[in-house]
Amino acid sequence: MKKNKPEAWMKDPYESSSLKKWVWLGVLVVMAYLIIVPPVSICVTTGWPLSMAYAKRGARPEGWVKTFRAPYDWLAGKDFAKGVMRGYEGWWWDVMVPVRKEL
Repeated sequence: MKKNKPEAWMKDPYESSSLKKWVWLGVLVVMAYLIIVPPVSICVTTGWPLSMAYAKRGARPEGWVKTFRAPYDWLAGKDFAKGVMRGYEGWWWDVMVPVRKEL
């Protein structure tokens, strides 16, 4: 006959589990990655702020930045995320490398 353990009944259902902590850590790492990709790639690609006068809007990343951006670019190419992610990247371009019109 199987014995019922009262401590199993008394376990708090709201107690934080280690699995829940790892899931939240994973979510935070992914969100941090998505937030830092545009500014990092713009800084490295254009040399911002050191050579901001020579920065070219829409410059292509090379080397390790291309590899660093690969998951971001893949996700930004999907229909459900394209508008938001490209808009966020465009906002960073506007903030870091303002377009100056010559008069």
